[in-house]
Amino acid sequence: MSYLASFALLVACVKLASAGGPKLAAGVFTAGKVAIALLLGSGLGAGLLIALVVGALSFGYFWLLNRFEGSGVWWILLVFGVLLLV
Repeated sequence: MSYLASFALLVACVKLASAGGPKLAAGVFTAGKVAIALLLGSGLGAGLLIALVVGALSFGYFWLLNRFEGSGVWWILLVFGVLLLV
């Protein structure tokens, strides 16, 4: 179930990254992943660790997507990001 929720969140944030920028998309994605982890029973320490790791990775990912928007590299990044972030 968490993979499905993470995938839906990622799809929404990819769209958000093109409209609102990588910072907004990374923030929403990080908040969503932390919320999912906390709802599944992770503790506060694990939630903070998830926030740090996911925040850094997702900002880099959404920045790269924004940087290469409109090129063929964008699709390659999209596929690798799904594997990495979900």
